[in-house]
Amino acid sequence: MIKKGTKPIDFFDYKNIAGRSGRMKRHYKGIVVRFEPEPDQMELFVDIPLFNHEKCPLEILVSLDANEIEEKSKTRLDEFRSYPQDLQELLKTNSGVSIKGQLDIIKKIESNLDYYHNLLSWRTYPPDFDSLSIIIELCWNTLATQSDRALYIEKIGRISARWLASFTRSYTRLRSIPSVISHYINQEFWINKIPDLQERTDIASYSILYISRHWFDYKLPKWITTISNIQEHVFTKHNLQPGSFTYFASNLENGFLHSNSATLLEYDIPASAINKLRRVIPIDQSAETIIKSLNELTDEELNTFSLIQYEINKIRSAL
Repeated sequence: MIKKGTKPIDFFDYKNIAGRSGRMKRHYKGIVVRFEPEPDQMELFVDIPLFNHEKCPLEILVSLDANEIEEKSKTRLDEFRSYPQDLQELLKTNSGVSIKGQLDIIKKIESNLDYYHNLLSWRTYPPDFDSLSIIIELCWNTLATQSDRALYIEKIGRISARWLASFTRSYTRLRSIPSVISHYINQEFWINKIPDLQERTDIASYSILYISRHWFDYKLPKWITTISNIQEHVFTKHNLQPGSFTYFASNLENGFLHSNSATLLEYDIPASAINKLRRVIPIDQSAETIIKSLNELTDEELNTFSLIQYEINKIRSAL
């Protein structure tokens, strides 16, 4: 019997391997041969926290209907249900976000309304660095994990809320990860810290690509949307004009692509390729139609847009 480590391959392992080998047909030529008999089917039980209400995170529990919650777990919601109805709705709207963290942020903003209103009442795009940085600072000690705060850039230092704001500000202005990398490679601070050009290029490229994946693609847009909802709740409650950051959060998450172009990301077409093709991608056609049109172009024609072979291959495989 084949083993995985010291344990025999069970039915779950077998089905996992079978599924992966099936997907290989799309990418490789050849056949998959099974030399061992199929393991006996087993009853598989996975304890999903959603159904284990005693251990279920409060953020999930509050999203359930009352009739879905076990009687013995309802006492966990007593404090939450003591909050005003509009506050309960706000905390549920920011789904998956720490309730304690949200309450701490609300308390922080209400402790100095004029200061925070001056920085958080903007719409569309942040007007200056401080208006962006304050959002990240509010989340840094309330919503960030220990690993979020532990990111260290070799020879530069540990990332902070304001450093992350600086990277985000550069990305918002340049709207291209390669341009952001080039910006930092040629920045005097980075040159003084890392004089060797190749080493500086390697460190800047790795660090900014990591920040893009870890922060720009999901976590930071989620934070920005959360703060947008919170400030709207707080300022409206105190008869102050609120801001709105949802447009900025959406654009950041989609790499500042037009919404129609952004759908191409779901077909595994790299943002770098979409940016190069931006001027020829119609805004009034479906993603499927755009991909079909692009595939009617030869490799030579696609090369005129400075696409590399990897990007061309991604377009070809998107059909």
